[in-house]
Formats: sequence, structure tokens, C-alpha cells
Amino acid sequence: MRKYYSFVRFVALTLCLSLAWPIDAAPIQKKSSSSSSKKKSSKKKSRKARASTPVPRKSFDEMIGTSGTVAPGTLAPGTIAPGGVAPGGRVMLGELGDADQAAAQLDENKTRAHIRFLADDLLEGRGTGSRGGLLAAKYIAAQFEAAGLEPAAADRSFFQQVQMVGNRTDPSTQLVIKGPNGDEKFAFGDQFVAGTDLEEPSINIISEIVFVGYGIEAPEYKWDDYKGLDVRGKVLMMLVNDPPATVAEPNLFGGRALTYYGRWTYKY
Repeated sequence: MRKYYSFVRFVALTLCLSLAWPIDAAPIQKKSSSSSSKKKSSKKKSRKARASTPVPRKSFDEMIGTSGTVAPGTLAPGTIAPGGVAPGGRVMLGELGDADQAAAQLDENKTRAHIRFLADDLLEGRGTGSRGGLLAAKYIAAQFEAAGLEPAAADRSFFQQVQMVGNRTDPSTQLVIKGPNGDEKFAFGDQFVAGTDLEEPSINIISEIVFVGYGIEAPEYKWDDYKGLDVRGKVLMMLVNDPPATVAEPNLFGGRALTYYGRWTYKY
């Protein structure tokens, strides 16, 4: 008997609830039918209202816009709009949009593979006029041809011949610094590297050396390494890069970024 005790209690409770709240299904069915008929009538009215109300259409200028851009999300990813324009690209009437078509074909993995090869040690830094630079140029030309680009050179090639002049520093070049405690010599290549853009076989410099910190004059950072110094006719010695940020000034000279002040082009 104990085995069925829980089941008997559940049945008794169900009977008590049904006697206390009798269920009448007929009125509910009528209400549901009347509500459904009201919904149908309201749907018909809304349809008639839509049909009678004209839908405003955008003008051609509004659809194209003065900037001629296709709204992002209007086309499926990877598709091209009429006229060869990618989503979000610029619509140029009368043009095929070759640049936009080419941009739509860009692939992250392919681009990474190209960069990995061009940055490899095999190309020896791709120096101008070097073997590695020639390898890089031929590789890029081959990729242009594979992409179907038309060469623009007069000889129907992807290369433009340019006359260039190069120079190399004589390994016997010396750097000698004279001071009150004697002279100090530095070996070329191991202790210093010298170079010049002057096309002269020999350049001798005898001058006073002035240390100018990072060699930066930046009013926006309230920084001036030349303040109070007389550098006319003298050789300047300076540090590469720009001053590092500190805890007190975390955004000094772009923080961890290298600004133009830290580049050799600025310092020269």
C-alpha cells in the first residue's frame, strides 16, 4: 500500500481542483473565434491602408549620393555591385571600377604569404641595387602578371629603368676623437658606421662634437634639445629614436610608438 501512496494523493488532489474550478470550454471557443475574426478584419484594414498609402521612393541622387557610396550590408559579402563597385565602395559613373574589383579580391592569407616571402632573410633586406632587391622586384612583377595587370612601361614590361649612383664606405675609414685625456680611435664596421650622400671620393671632417641628446625640437611636447647650444659649424652627436615615455608622461612622443621626431630623416 505504501508503494501507491504518492500516486493516490496526486489523483485525490487533481479531483479536488477540478471540483473547485470547473472548466467550461464553450465560452473560450467563442471568444477565440470572435478575436480571430477581429484580427482578420484588422489585417484587411491594414492591408487596405498600405495599398492606399503611396510608398515614397528615393530619387536617383539620394540613392547614389554626392560621394557615390554603396551602403554597407546591402550586398552579400564578396559580391560586386553593378558597375564593378564593392559594398561601401565609390560609384564612378562611366568607369568599370577596376580598383574596386581588385580590392574585393584581396585575401588575408594570400597577402600574409606575400609579405612573409618579401620579408624573408633570403632577400637580404631588399636593398636598392642588391641581389635581394632584384629578387623582390621580379617576384612582385610576377604577381602583377598573374593578377592580369597590364604593364605600363614602354617596352611592355613591369620595370622602369632608372639611373642610380651608389657608394660604399672605405673600410679603412677611421673615427678619432681627441680629448684632454688623450685620443680614442674607433674601428669602422665594429665600433662605428659612416656614410654620406655626397658623391665625392674622400671627405675629411675635423670639427668640434656637440652632444644634443635626441636632437629634437618639438614645441608641442615642450621639448628642445638645442636650447642654449651653439652648434654652428660643429658635428652633432645625438641618440636615435625619440625620448621614452615615463610614468608621469605616458603619452610623451606617442608613448611606445615611434614618431617622426625619432626617425633619421628628421634628425638629418
